[in-house]
Amino acid sequence: MSEGRTLPLKRKLFWVGLLYFAEGFPFGIVYDFLPVYFRSFGVSLKDIGLLSLIGLPWSLKILWSPLVDRFGQRRHWTTAALFGMGLLLALVPFFPAGPPSRLLWMVLLGFTLLSATQDIAIDAYTIGLMEKGEEGGANSLRVSTYRAALIVGGGGLVALAGVLPWSAMLWTGSVIFFLLAQVGPIETLPSPKAVQLPMSSAEKEPKPAVVLVVSASEILVEGRKVADLAEVAAQKTDLIAALKTELDQQAQRVAVRAENKKATNAITIMSDKDIPYHVLRKVMVTCATANFGDVSFALRRKEGKDA
Repeated sequence: MSEGRTLPLKRKLFWVGLLYFAEGFPFGIVYDFLPVYFRSFGVSLKDIGLLSLIGLPWSLKILWSPLVDRFGQRRHWTTAALFGMGLLLALVPFFPAGPPSRLLWMVLLGFTLLSATQDIAIDAYTIGLMEKGEEGGANSLRVSTYRAALIVGGGGLVALAGVLPWSAMLWTGSVIFFLLAQVGPIETLPSPKAVQLPMSSAEKEPKPAVVLVVSASEILVEGRKVADLAEVAAQKTDLIAALKTELDQQAQRVAVRAENKKATNAITIMSDKDIPYHVLRKVMVTCATANFGDVSFALRRKEGKDA
């Protein structure tokens, strides 16, 4: 099955119907088929009443639903649950039905536990699948297919028991689970209409940035040479006087362009790869002294382009 694309409504409704058939099928087996199955082997009505206890996972599934949402993909949960239910249902004929053994009750409890887990994944998946305005048709379809699954899993299998042995009916139900697992749900991306891009929260325009270039031989500000690199490297103080004077002038120009509003000055320092650190440190100290606190760095290639 293909993934990652938006489906037309008819295709979505097909998957909704199939998934809710898979959701209702185990319910029909537990509450319609199994009571008749056990009664045919002479199991007392008291013991058959214990089926209501193995149905507790359907009522308590909210307890582990956050785990299904948090870990893994919903289609993986659904597929694994369907395979698991098919396997457990196929094992039922190998246990004596009258009276049911403790191990058989454990197998059936595992069956309902997988069914409840599948319900969590399917409900969450279909909610995300349908867009606004499509829920009405989807809800009608899921109710219809769910009830159809109850009939097939309950009365349908019981009706066939008149011509086929009980074991064949259980294995038929198992095959249905395996087939449903093979065509389990697909993952779709939300429709472009349903995607809302975040609104920008910026209230200020980008700051104008001064460009400072430190090459192998000189320091330039806005393309104009202000100092020789060799002299800067040889001086003992960290403050580069010529650079400080030029940056003060640039700061005044920035303030004029910003309509005299007080703002932190921005500067982009573009440096060759082999510039010594102590030289770059002097450049940064000078920038900070000139009130250029918003600093960005870029590495220049040998041919003079920034990397």
